[in-house]
Amino acid sequence: MNILKKKNSENINLDIDYKLQFTVVLSNANICNLLKSIAEQNINIDGFLFLYNGGNQNVYKFIVGCDYIQTKDIIVSTRKILDNSNISYNEKIITSIRASKTPIGILEDIYCTLSSYVDIKSLYLGEKNTLYLESETPMDIKKILTTYYNIKKLT
Repeated sequence: MNILKKKNSENINLDIDYKLQFTVVLSNANICNLLKSIAEQNINIDGFLFLYNGGNQNVYKFIVGCDYIQTKDIIVSTRKILDNSNISYNEKIITSIRASKTPIGILEDIYCTLSSYVDIKSLYLGEKNTLYLESETPMDIKKILTTYYNIKKLT
């Protein structure tokens, strides 16, 4: 956990981590079947993004796991579900930013700061004040936030 303190702002506890994101291109019916299969295996979806693709096939990005934890077992189980369903998918490491509280303007502040330095491919909300950011260089996001804000590592 880190403390984020921008000039003239309140302290915000920030946890910056990396998660595996799954991306699939499916019809509405097929995404519903996939989500049902994932739920039947007691796998939580922590973040979910739907992108309308202009036709029957749409883009879905999601993060599996719960309580800020994405275990190898959960990832392997999700891969098995996708493989057994003959669903093509992509995996990508993305950045997870969790804030202890979300004051007005924090989304704008984080996005606008990062977009000046990094090409953000997608940004979406997850459970419990978690923000997921996809970029070509996820490790740079932590460096930028640490540099831009007065972030101190908690012990």
